[in-house]
Amino acid sequence: MKRFLCAVFALMLLCTTALSEGFDLSTMTDDELLALKEAVDSEVDSRGLLTSEYEPWDEYGLAQYLPSLSKIVGRELKSSVYGYNFDTSFAGNFEGMSRGDFDEYVKALKAYGYINEASSSPYSFEGTNDDGIKVSAFLIGDSITISAYKVD
Repeated sequence: MKRFLCAVFALMLLCTTALSEGFDLSTMTDDELLALKEAVDSEVDSRGLLTSEYEPWDEYGLAQYLPSLSKIVGRELKSSVYGYNFDTSFAGNFEGMSRGDFDEYVKALKAYGYINEASSSPYSFEGTNDDGIKVSAFLIGDSITISAYKVD
């Protein structure tokens, strides 16, 4: 399951990168798609995901409106990877996490005001804040996956 999620995450990264750069995937030739893939690959790690070398990821884009996971868990996220962080959307997967880390992050999300239309289970949380940002967090094995987007 984890391998499947990483593959989906890599595909999301490729499509998001293309769209953010103004590419129309439906009209691109095979050579153009290959060049785009090579450009993305040059910026990713062996799993096909952007690495934490771009930190501090939580100081720009939509992530700046989310609690800092590294501050919540009290350690640098050396094994962290993330897919994208734009002004209107964010997705990230952070490895080496525990159930306790997840519970603390959910508490922080609630403290940040993500309490509207909120729902949770032992391994998931979803909520919206007053600014219209919807966040979802999931604990999958030893990874916390976070996604957020601006609701219009």
